[in-house]
Amino acid sequence: MKNNNIPSQNYQGNDRLLLGIFLAVITFGLFAQTILNIATTIRVDLGIDVNASNIAVSAAALFSGIFIVVIGGFGDRFGRIKITKIGLVLSIVGSLIIPRFYVQSTHITL
Repeated sequence: MKNNNIPSQNYQGNDRLLLGIFLAVITFGLFAQTILNIATTIRVDLGIDVNASNIAVSAAALFSGIFIVVIGGFGDRFGRIKITKIGLVLSIVGSLIIPRFYVQSTHITL
């Protein structure tokens, strides 16, 4: 039996939400472009060959795709905006941490 007393609310996004989603997607593209630009330096510093580097980049993209699906389920359960904000904060923190450890890693010999 259908209950007609509960009003249905459809979420209506706005331009601000669209801009936020666009900027969030662009962050992944910027990360990929950054890795592409510094891949040679990373390979030299770590002493790995081109094939291992390419596999690592491909694996990172694969796991990113997998996590998009998993986190999408969390978004459905806990709220999309909340999960998006958490993801953006983690992305910003990760982006700020990477250069710090990269500079430190150039002084370590294996």
